[in-house]
Amino acid sequence: MHPDLFRLMAWYGLEQKAVNLTERASVQQKKINEVLNAQSAGLVGTTFTPGFLLTAIMALATAWTATNPFGPSYDPDALKMPSETKKTIAKAVSLITKGEEGITN
Repeated sequence: MHPDLFRLMAWYGLEQKAVNLTERASVQQKKINEVLNAQSAGLVGTTFTPGFLLTAIMALATAWTATNPFGPSYDPDALKMPSETKKTIAKAVSLITKGEEGITN
């Protein structure tokens, strides 16, 4: 999809040192707190935990990158239509962040 995102994720992983686990945990906790605040403000649904949401969003955002074996192998046409794939990913993120509170039948 967007190579900058994957580069940022790769650099993030490379910059993390096993001896620097406290800093990594601090960064992760900050992200979790931001999602918790959004949930408390009613901006994000509470169906899923912040950790699950962050993991799911990153998995969706990177699913069609060159290093991920799943997106391109299960949906090779998605790479031919990057704009549509981006919209679909955004829709999926929107749906999971709304949770059951945002589902209407």
